Amino acid sequence: MERENPEPSPEEIDRLYSHLEKEAKQGGYNLNPDGEFVRGLVKGLLVNERRYGYQACPCRLAADDKIADLDIICPCYFRDADVTEFGACYCALYVSKAVLKGEQKLGSIPERRPPQDVRQNYSCSQSHSHSQSHSQSHCHQRRLQSRGPGPGL
Repeated sequence: MERENPEPSPEEIDRLYSHLEKEAKQGGYNLNPDGEFVRGLVKGLLVNERRYGYQACPCRLAADDKIADLDIICPCYFRDADVTEFGACYCALYVSKAVLKGEQKLGSIPERRPPQDVRQNYSCSQSHSHSQSHSQSHCHQRRLQSRGPGPGL
């Protein structure tokens, strides 16, 4: 379901870049120091927002279903674990202090997101029982909220 005008302007890219940078610093995170690289990722976030209505990670395939993609809406569910273990999130938008200081080099980051067929079989009943009226959205929200605040990476 592609929406009109998916190409963001340089001004829109700069605005979101500034917003992400401010938000990262306030949360104890660091954006990748390569500004042009980050601008490319920011452009991808804006394109995805126009296409899908949400900022899905530009390095992953989105399903055009916000509930199904909650785990890859930037910042994604896997950011903290990836930054801690590998020095960067999957798309390398967020990096650790060690990477920022040049003390750690970046390599490839393996995909932590389960395959689509596994994600489709996710069930809230794995963690709690609920009535049929209990929404899948609520279950996804509980999983995302359980991440807690980010570490001072």
